[in-house]
Order: sequence, then C-alpha cells, then structure tokens
Amino acid sequence: MLLCCGLLALAAAEAPGDQASGYAPREPALSGLVYPDWVTESLLDSLPLDDPKLRLAYAILSLNFQGAVSERPQIRAIRKDLQRRGGAATPLLLDIMDKNRNTDLEYLVPEVAHLMGFKTEPYLNYFRRMIRTRPMEVNGSAFEMVTDFFFDYGTSEDVQMMKELAVRRPYLLPSLQTSYEHQSRKVPAQQQPGDTDAAKVLPNPEDAKRVGPPPPVDKPHGGIASPLPAVETPALTSGEATLFSGGWAAWAGVAIALAAIAAWMVMRSHAKRERGTD
Repeated sequence: MLLCCGLLALAAAEAPGDQASGYAPREPALSGLVYPDWVTESLLDSLPLDDPKLRLAYAILSLNFQGAVSERPQIRAIRKDLQRRGGAATPLLLDIMDKNRNTDLEYLVPEVAHLMGFKTEPYLNYFRRMIRTRPMEVNGSAFEMVTDFFFDYGTSEDVQMMKELAVRRPYLLPSLQTSYEHQSRKVPAQQQPGDTDAAKVLPNPEDAKRVGPPPPVDKPHGGIASPLPAVETPALTSGEATLFSGGWAAWAGVAIALAAIAAWMVMRSHAKRERGTD
C-alpha cells in the first residue's frame, strides 16, 4: 500500500507543462457532428471509399459504436456497410486517425476496427509509430487506451515501450496502473503480450526527471499480475485459526478471573475494616 501511494505521489510530481490537456479539435469536416439522419443503406452502398460522406459516416460510427445510439437504424446501416467493405476500409480508417491526431477519434477507431473483425496489425503499427514520434502528446486517457490495445493485441515489447514512456512522464503512471488492473480482471484465456516477468513490474519512477510544483492528478479512473506488489495477509490454516480464536478466549477467561479476585479482595478488606471499627 505504501509503495502504491508512493508511486501515485511521484506521478503527481510531473512538471505542470506535462499535464494532460483535453483532446484536440477534430478536423473541420468532422467537427460539430450531428446524428446522420441522411444515412440509408442504399446511399452508403453507392459511395466510393474516398467520398467525404463515407468518411463522415465512419467517424460517427466510431463515436457511437456502443450504447443506446448504436441500435438506431442509421448507425446499424453504417456498421453493416463497414462490415461489408471489410479490410478495404482500413486505409480510410487510418486516414481518419491521422487527420485527427490527439482527438478521441484517433483512439476509438482501432477498437471499432477490431470489434468489426479487421486485422489489428495496421493499427498496432500506427500506435507504435505514434509513441515513437509523438510521445509527449499523449494524455492520460489516450495512454490508457493505447496501453490496453497493446496488452490485448500487441507484444510484450509494445507494453515495455509504454512502461518506458511512463518513466519519462510519471504523470502517466496512474494510467499504466489502470491498464494493468484492466488486464487482471480479464479471463486469461490466452497469454497476454505483457504476461512476462519484465512486464509485471512498474518502471522505477526514480529514473524520471521531475521539475516544478506537483500538479493535481486528474485520473481516477481486463490476465496478468498487477504491476504493484500487493501486501497480502497469509491465510490461516484451520488449526491456526482454532488456536488463534482459542487464545483470545483463554485470555478473556483470565481477565474475568482476575477481575473477580480483585473484587473479592476489595470486599474482604472492607469487611475487616468494619469489624475493627466495631
């Protein structure tokens, strides 16, 4: 527990300039998105991949892939169209990500592609390049989403890369911790890419340089071990538990007996004094 608190405190010791800002604005064509009442299956079927309307439709789908809105007819139509096009739509999805750097779309599109059954390698490569070339632009929420994606579909080297980034930017340590917690809740149906000895240990925050007053940490908030070593209380065997509970019972009995003896002695002394007075 102390180690966990220490790491979180160190995460708050990042320079103010490294604090996560909100997402950047989307590209002009995708700003101010509204519900696509104009969408029909026949219209989408007629659009080529380079049509701006198709780009707009896929962006809207990425923002509404789950939840109540996802069951509306227009969203279902877009999802059906994307499923029909399959991997042929990957270049368009990657372009949406690239044209919307540091926005919610850059991190939501890959998960949508995976849920649609597309190959994840193009999106893994995109994130790898992003972390190598734009490491200081990643905010806490984005870091958590990319780390989760690497855990689920990437390699142990990808996870290690994110840990090294957290060393450089301790502000991101809570997000790294959250990603480990997400993985620990998942059923270990297969070995996760981060399921190695190297990935089970958080980077040493002492390796990072921290400047300036501590900024506030705005992060609260699925198999591998948690990166922080947990302090566990050893379980008692049935015999130990019996002795343990029996020991308390014995001490309680002794205490009661001593109290009774003390009370008897006081009463006896008081009776002697009364007889002496008489």
